[in-house]
Amino acid sequence: MLVSSSIAEDFLAKVTNGALSDTSEGVKLLSLEGQKKVVGGYGLMQNDSGQNVFELMRSSLSGTTITQIGVVVGLTDYERDNKVACGFGGVTCSESYVNKQSYNDLMLIANPNLNEYLAVTATKTTTIGTFGVPKNQFTNGALIVGLNNSNGTIYKIRNVTSNNSIASEVWRRIGNDLNGILLNRY
Repeated sequence: MLVSSSIAEDFLAKVTNGALSDTSEGVKLLSLEGQKKVVGGYGLMQNDSGQNVFELMRSSLSGTTITQIGVVVGLTDYERDNKVACGFGGVTCSESYVNKQSYNDLMLIANPNLNEYLAVTATKTTTIGTFGVPKNQFTNGALIVGLNNSNGTIYKIRNVTSNNSIASEVWRRIGNDLNGILLNRY
């Protein structure tokens, strides 16, 4: 399954309800060198144009439309080097047992050294209800995806349960935002 990034928006403004923006005072876009110095928690991967919400699927058949979007979770260099997962968007990190266990749990399902990444997804299924009124149903999930850096596509490798601690944490933080994007843009 090949996909393209489809939503160009200020994600920071979206998740903070406009309280912060990519251009807010004190918000700094890190260079690649600056990103290597970050000692904090994992975040969302972005493509070259800064988009981090990707359309994974959109299909229609017999009056039913299914749209799936997702975000790809990426570890910081610090986390990869020290084999710890420090929490979503965290600013500090230690090499505690919990952080090491979270890293090991993630590596069991998605190993970046093998081009495998955890993606947290939101899916909207729209059916035509009584009197032609559209009826939406939302579900969340997780996938293991691969990234093709040469052409910017994402492809599905396999399904995983969203019970993984990292998938659950990311969903708690941004799940409603993903559903809002599905509702308002698709």
